[in-house]
Amino acid sequence: MKNSIKSTVKYIRELSVVVIGIAITFTLNNWINNNNEKRDIVQYLNAVKSELENNLKIVEKNHEFYTETTEFGRLLSNYINDSISKSSKKYNHIISNLFIVNYKTSALEMLKTSGTMRLIKNKALLNLILESYESIENAKQMSDLYMMKKMDELYDVVLNNYSSGISDLTNPKYKRYMYFFTTHLHIENLFEESKNLIKQTLTLF
Repeated sequence: MKNSIKSTVKYIRELSVVVIGIAITFTLNNWINNNNEKRDIVQYLNAVKSELENNLKIVEKNHEFYTETTEFGRLLSNYINDSISKSSKKYNHIISNLFIVNYKTSALEMLKTSGTMRLIKNKALLNLILESYESIENAKQMSDLYMMKKMDELYDVVLNNYSSGISDLTNPKYKRYMYFFTTHLHIENLFEESKNLIKQTLTLF
């Protein structure tokens, strides 16, 4: 009887050691996994933040360009000989430049494919990140359409890198140019919205 009790106690003791060992291992693995997940989240978000900061510079540059394009359109609409001549140098680049929006999405794509997005607890930040990239894409699409139209309608100006002075646009020969610049969509508004959205997103990192 005593031997049986001793064997049982010994078995329970050994089983307890095994169970405790398994529990410790399981807890340690969970701790390591949690730390790895947190580290991955930080790395991916830092990459996205850096990418958004660089994209913001591109958005701001495009916003400035299209704002000047709108100013130029207003100037042509309210045409005054002297005003056009004095503003010639300021707006020459608006006439001939083809502005291409080349923003980056590699950090966002890495975040998406990594499976880490579901682990991000700050859903407000995550939603703003996605909305920021979407806003850039929307502005880019409108800009691309505008530039394609510009190349189609003003191909001679673009190819020849027009620089002879905006006053030339008053010549009847250049009426199509005047029409183009005074009827364009206000694309700067899209870039302004994108700029503000990105800035808001960056504050949450």
